[in-house]
Amino acid sequence: MTRAATRRGAGSASRRAGTTLDERKAARASALQNAALDIIGEEGAVGVTVRALCRRTGLTARYFYENFDSRDDLVVGLFAGVADEVHNSLAAAVRGVPHGKAARVTIETLVDYVIADPRKARLLLVEPLAEPALSGISVAQVPAFTKLIRTQLPPSADKNKRVLSSVSLAGALTAIFFGWLSGSVRASRD
Repeated sequence: MTRAATRRGAGSASRRAGTTLDERKAARASALQNAALDIIGEEGAVGVTVRALCRRTGLTARYFYENFDSRDDLVVGLFAGVADEVHNSLAAAVRGVPHGKAARVTIETLVDYVIADPRKARLLLVEPLAEPALSGISVAQVPAFTKLIRTQLPPSADKNKRVLSSVSLAGALTAIFFGWLSGSVRASRD
């Protein structure tokens, strides 16, 4: 892309008739986040650089730094948003579902999420293993997910057994999805 084309792209993305400054800023942030998800889906988080994002969106680095402190800030924010999205989807899906059916609903909701947007699934499940910026935040998300799974398990007098079961299920599901996303596990949705 030539410099003139980049400037034209940045100008058209940064100034739209009838929009406020805040709306344009939000649109630029959204474009950068979507570009980052696309890159993560294609190359992994290692490919997310300010230069690559600007090239994909036609925006200048100025607009990147208008929205994010750093590349890591963008990646961590994306991860947190996706983790919240998944957690909220799971919580909504199992609300009011009897214990005997909640586990299946949980798994089906996760499968549907992974299939619907493999970019987000890769960000959530694969990239924390390779991306230093995500190592701490991904570990911090584990208790919320295991607690959600634990609430769906049949009641038991042994609290430790429920805790171990929820951690084991979370780990097993993560390994299955990781394998599916990387292509080493070939399976249909069913």
